[in-house]
Amino acid sequence: MNDINAKLLSLPDEQKLELLNWSEQLRKKTKQGRYKRIDVVTFPTHISGVYTIINRVSGKQYIGQSTCINDRISKHRSLLSMGLHPSIQLQRDYYNLGPEAFDVVILEKVPDKKMLRQRENYWISAYKVTELYNTVRDHQRATRAHKRKQYDEQYIQGSLFDFIN
Repeated sequence: MNDINAKLLSLPDEQKLELLNWSEQLRKKTKQGRYKRIDVVTFPTHISGVYTIINRVSGKQYIGQSTCINDRISKHRSLLSMGLHPSIQLQRDYYNLGPEAFDVVILEKVPDKKMLRQRENYWISAYKVTELYNTVRDHQRATRAHKRKQYDEQYIQGSLFDFIN
């Protein structure tokens, strides 16, 4: 990952701009309307769910959840612009590439607030830790929780089957 960032930083400004323009055009063709740039994003205030902040240059993502995604993205934007975001890697890439290199996507709307953490864990565990800005600890927590849920479901199904027979 550092090699990619180093190569990107070593490129002349014209090539960086060309890469960003290319990724913007690709994004428009493939996911029209689904992605929104982090510096201009607004979602309706009532949306609760799981979201991701995507680095369009490296493909790396930060996955989070909130009862109000719009407010949470605004908080991320403020922290990133002030240089205070808790994810050091995300902060560094934001500083180097600028806000136009990051998109926000709602992965899943979750109306039941009690399910938010579980759904966030599902999405985090779906990716390799190297593909995420989330910490290794977040990934381990999510993976354990997801495996525990699968085990519980299998155990319950097996127990009910044994009980019925």
